[in-house]
Parts: sequence; C-alpha cells; structure tokens
Amino acid sequence: LNLMQVDSMRLANSVSVLHDCWVIPVTFVLCLYFLYQQIGFACFGAIFVMLLLSPANYLVMKIYLKYSRQTMERRDKRVKLLTEILEGIKIVKYFGWEHKMQARIQEARDDEVASIRINQYTISSAMFMWTVCPTMISVMSFGLFTWFGGQLTVAKAFTSISLFNILEAPVSLGPMIIQYMLELRISMTRLMDFMLADELHTHNSTNFPDDAPDGSYCRAPHGQQGFMVWIKDGSFRWREGKVGKEEQKTKKQSQIAKLQTRMKALTGAELEEVQGQVAALEEEVKEIDQQLEKCGDSLLLPIEGPPTIRNINLKVMSGTITCIVGKVGSGKSTVLSALLNEVSCESGRVFLGGKVAYCAQQPWITNATLRDNILWGEPYHEDRYKRAVWSCALEEDLKQMAGGQGDLTEIGEKGINLSGGQKQRVSIARALYAWADVVVFDDPLSALDAHVGEHVFNEAVLRLLVGQGRTVIMCTHQWQYLKHAHHILLVKGNAIQAQGTMDELTAAGYDLMVETYVPEKGADDADDGDDDVDDEAVGRCETSSLGSREPSGLELSQSLDTSPKHSGSLARTGSSMRRRRTKSKGADKEAEANKGKLIEAEEREIGAVSWSVYMTYFKAAGAVWTVLLLAW
Repeated sequence: LNLMQVDSMRLANSVSVLHDCWVIPVTFVLCLYFLYQQIGFACFGAIFVMLLLSPANYLVMKIYLKYSRQTMERRDKRVKLLTEILEGIKIVKYFGWEHKMQARIQEARDDEVASIRINQYTISSAMFMWTVCPTMISVMSFGLFTWFGGQLTVAKAFTSISLFNILEAPVSLGPMIIQYMLELRISMTRLMDFMLADELHTHNSTNFPDDAPDGSYCRAPHGQQGFMVWIKDGSFRWREGKVGKEEQKTKKQSQIAKLQTRMKALTGAELEEVQGQVAALEEEVKEIDQQLEKCGDSLLLPIEGPPTIRNINLKVMSGTITCIVGKVGSGKSTVLSALLNEVSCESGRVFLGGKVAYCAQQPWITNATLRDNILWGEPYHEDRYKRAVWSCALEEDLKQMAGGQGDLTEIGEKGINLSGGQKQRVSIARALYAWADVVVFDDPLSALDAHVGEHVFNEAVLRLLVGQGRTVIMCTHQWQYLKHAHHILLVKGNAIQAQGTMDELTAAGYDLMVETYVPEKGADDADDGDDDVDDEAVGRCETSSLGSREPSGLELSQSLDTSPKHSGSLARTGSSMRRRRTKSKGADKEAEANKGKLIEAEEREIGAVSWSVYMTYFKAAGAVWTVLLLAW
C-alpha cells in the first residue's frame, strides 16, 4: 500500500525537483562571481560560512536519513496491522478484543509518531541553520571587505545586498532539496527491491520432457502425449523472505526491551528467570542477524536443508480425476502449488497443459455481486452459468438472498454476508464456469455438509467436469470419494509414498481411511451454523442426483427465479440488512430500492465550515501554540 501511495507518488513528483539539483549550484556560483566583482575576495566569506556549517548539516542529514527509513518501516507495520484487524473485525467484535486491538494500533502509531517527531526536529534544526546562513554570509562578507580596507559605497552595498538576496533562495532551498532527494533515494530503494524480485519463469513446451531444461516450468495450449499434467523427478522448496526475518527481529527486539523494563522492578528468582528469557531472545536475534547477512542483496534467505517436497513423479491423463491424499502437513497443498508454479522448482521438470482453474481451500470472495464473483470477468452465458449454479446447489441460496435480488445481490468484502459453505460453493461454481481444461481443487468439500458435498462431487466434479472430458486434480480428506478416482497419490513425509488406483493401494497394504483421517471440526468450523440453508439448497438436487437426471432448462430458469416475491433474508445478515419500516410512501420506495445493498452513498456537509471544526483543530494543536501562531 505504501509503495503505491507514498513511494510511487514521490517518484512521480521528483521530475519537478530534479532540475533544482543543477539550478541551485549554478545560481550559487553565478552569485559568488558577481559578488567577487563587487567586494573582491571578501565574497569567499560565504564559502567559509558554508564550510563552517557543513559538519552540522551532514550530521543532521545523516540522522534524518536514518529515521526516515525507520518511519517508513514503522508505517508499513502500522498499515499492515490495521489492515489485518479490519479484515478480521468480525472476530474482534465477537471476542470483545476492541480495546486490545486499539492498544496495539496505538502502540504502532506511537512508534511511528516518535520517528516522525525526531525527523521534524532534525529538519527544523536544518531549516534554522540555513535560515540564518544568508545573514551570516552578509555579515561575514561585509566585515571581511571593510577589514581588508575596502570602500563600502552605497552602490556596492545595495548591489551586494541584492545578490545576497538572490543567494538566499538557493541556500534556503538547499536543505529541502536534500531532504527530498534523501526521501526519494529511500523510495527508489524500496521500489527497486520490489521490482527486481524474482519472477516466475515459464517455458513453452512442444515436446516435454525432452525440450524442458532442469528446474523448468512448462506450459502448452494442449496436453503432451495424452497427459495434461506431468511432473518428472520434481523437488520443490518454499523460500523464506528477508522481510519476514526482519519483522521477526523487530518483534524480538521489542520483547527484549519490554523484559528489560520489567527487570528493573524484579529481584531474586523472578529476575533470574527474566534474565534467562532476555538472553535466549538475544541469542535468537544474533541467529537472525547471521541469516540476514548471508542474504546480501537478495530478498530470499539462502537455501539450507532438504527441499519441502522431493522426488515427485506424476502423470495425469486428460479427462481423469486424480485425488491427492495424506495427513495434515504432509505436503498435499505444496504439490498443487508446484503444479501452479507457486513454489520454487529446485530440480526436475513440470508441465501443465491447457487452461487452468483453481479452487483454493480458503475461498476468495470480492465486494461485488454474487454473479460477478462466479463469472470473474468472463462473458455471461446463461446455460453454462445456470448449470454451474445448479451443480453447486446454490439455487435455494439465491432465492433467500436479502432483497430478493438473487444472484445480483451485493456480496461484502471477503463474503461477509455468506456462510462458509456458501462461499466455498461460489468458489467452486467459479471454477466450473471457467470451463478450463484442468481444474485444481484444494479440499473445497471440507467446508460443506456431507450430503451437500456429495451432491457437489457427483454433479460438479464427476458429471460436469470429468463427464465432459475435463481433467480434475483434487486434494481431499474424504475417503468415500476415492473410489471414483482414476489415480490416487498418497503423500507422506513430504514425498509421494505410493500412487495408483484405490484397489491397488489397498492391495499394497495402505489403509486410505486412516491416511485421510482428520480430527472432527467443531460446530463453528463446519458451515458457520447454516445447516438449514444447505439442507434446503440440496433438497431438490438430491432427487435428480440419485436418479442421475440433469435439470431441464425450464427447471433451471425456475430455480434461478429472482422475482421480488422471494424476499426472505438470512438470519446471518442481521438487523443492519433488514429494511426499516417507515410511514412515508417515498421512504418505502427508497427502502425497497436499497434492499440487499451493503454500501450506501456517503453523507457530506454543504455550506460553510462550522466553528466547531476550527475549535477541534485548536484543541488538538494546544491553546498556547494556537495563540502564538495567530500572534505571529
């Protein structure tokens, strides 16, 4: 955010400032030349004053540069913290963490303000020195001229004073230009670090794996030798970033400072315990410093230890479903990330053919209508859209959307007015509507109730995707779906332990029920408590699913009917989503038009600024400073 709002704007505005870098020295030299013609060598008193102030100016600018960097770092930290809290405001409200979160934001803001305050003191010192500098130059030059026996006439005096006034502008602008150039240097460094970060390289392959170099990721508009996905001897690693380590160091240093403050009030055993904690944290900080030194100019930490996943060999035929199973933390999602080129390939070769759609474990929902969240920029095709919605059991949910607007209902940021199961089914519907050659699912059915998940798997995965010749790769912990898989990968210990069909793995002695077992989720994790909605959503779908019958076009049109008679609102949307009853007909029409809308037009004041606004500024500035400012 700061890169876009602060650093990039500073770079854009630098065009008007860069010319001052040569205009100011030229103006200064020309003024000295004309002063030399008027008062001779006495004009070099100006250079003497400049040299006299240069050590102090150097020290001031050095301090400013240091705290400017610190200010940007602390600002990034505050913005990141504030963004995280706003994104999780629902949880903050549920648990009553407002005061704690406010304290954390205030602490981050206080740190930022402390750096800004030191910066402003530094700049004020520089401004003071450069403000008195022209006066000192005039006094020094005239003093030297008369001391050397020069005749200070009116003509010489007024001409010299005019030149000194001209000289005042470059001398006064000097610190501001230096300040801006230092800030620009910091912004350029930050932008360069971002722009020069490692790119994801993709090779076009026509004869995989023969034309693919080692460690390459290859793409093609179609499969190779009948395979849509092919990984040969692949080893992959998640690289840790330098920025993350620097944040860890900052946190540990903050903990050390707090413990050292606490130590002053402790004695005996408690003091020894805290001293041990401080020593351990200091040792961790030293280790982080050593890792950061090894990074050099790189944004990634050096490679150490074995790869995250290794020795991956995988071939996926077109029109098949491949299931990846394994216990939590075994590396299933990393295998999918390797297919999508989201993790570094240290060795081996990866091939992925055709158009790809990805459905993540955590659904991605944006602040748009439900239809836009499914289309995701694709043109609207009614039949394809209705088939995707029906396959994901979303018809009843559309009927019950607040305002009776169906799929045109506005969805809040991160799907705030959708349940967990609804968000996941919208994400699945998006992958279906994309009509990609390869569809990658990262355990999306885990957020659905059992009967809803069964309907989605049968209708969306088996019939709509695999039945139409699409290739599906899916991570799952639900072993009941493995019997439908053409190929199963068992990931264990960050490597593929075994692969084959369900019968082959069972014959080899692998218990897939044990391998896919995960602890039961609590009620809060299942579907945000919206079981009734999912039951209705799948009510009619179960009948057609069991009878292996697809809905007709008329049934689809009826199921997606968005007429105003369906005006029931979900309980989760709360009282803020309900229409307030009013006596006025005009108010009724306005409320009817605004049903289902989450964002309202902002209010604004019209007319002159009230005195209360001025008083707020005066109180914030302080009474004494306000009076002094007005008096000045």
